Amino acid sequence: MREFKKQVLNEAGQPRVDVWTGFEMQWPVYEYEPVLKPTGLVELAYDRYLDRARPLIALELLRPAERVLWPHLGVFAPKGWATGKGRREPVRIYNPLEMSDEIFLAIQHVRDLGSMLRFINQYGVLGVGITDHRDFPFDGVRQTGYRLAALQSQIADLQLLNKRRMGGTAETREQYADTLNGLLPYVQLMVRPSTGGLRPLYRIGSLFDVIALYIWEAATGGGRLRRCRDPKCGARFIPHRANQTYCTHTCANRTAVRRWKGRQKHVRKGEHA
Repeated sequence: MREFKKQVLNEAGQPRVDVWTGFEMQWPVYEYEPVLKPTGLVELAYDRYLDRARPLIALELLRPAERVLWPHLGVFAPKGWATGKGRREPVRIYNPLEMSDEIFLAIQHVRDLGSMLRFINQYGVLGVGITDHRDFPFDGVRQTGYRLAALQSQIADLQLLNKRRMGGTAETREQYADTLNGLLPYVQLMVRPSTGGLRPLYRIGSLFDVIALYIWEAATGGGRLRRCRDPKCGARFIPHRANQTYCTHTCANRTAVRRWKGRQKHVRKGEHA
């Protein structure tokens, strides 16, 4: 359990430091690939899940275990597991809470299966399972795309609310709050004693929860989203400085180089005129 600090701007444009107190989160990252049918180690994990889920489904949900069907678009599984030759140890294990700013930006650039695969190879799967079964041993391709789209929609809608005076109408705020609350059911809020009284504490179980919590912080913490001025990026971000107009140094440098090349081209044209 530890504190994570970051500096953001409040509504008046003044810097402030947010402190998140949470449990250490260790999230594994493999090299993933889409798997259409359960074979090899993937099939083994699927069979074990069915054996474990069968009595729970029969008793608690009153429906047959056969309803836990393999998703028709497949899943993201560690590379080689479908043939039984993949490595069982992750490529790396990291704490997503320490990279929440970076992940928040990266998720906005996911547009198709290729960019989705690059995202999870960099940061790991979301941990969303398949429809109605979050504890499924693999993340479904369709469910991953659906949940990523839900997060992206919340980010875009939050910026629209920020642009409207007083945060939009009461109806739009209520609709946004209802949708955001639907993304947070697995973020467990707790408290712990301290010398000054009680302090907030939270427990997070997946990468999806990390991103949802970040959006919650942006929506409730007073920070204002801005849109990156790099035309090749356009990602929304929480500024750390009053004059920050680019989400990363990469975007700022890329724009500066592009402008420099434009000026050089204009100068050369003038010399040959």
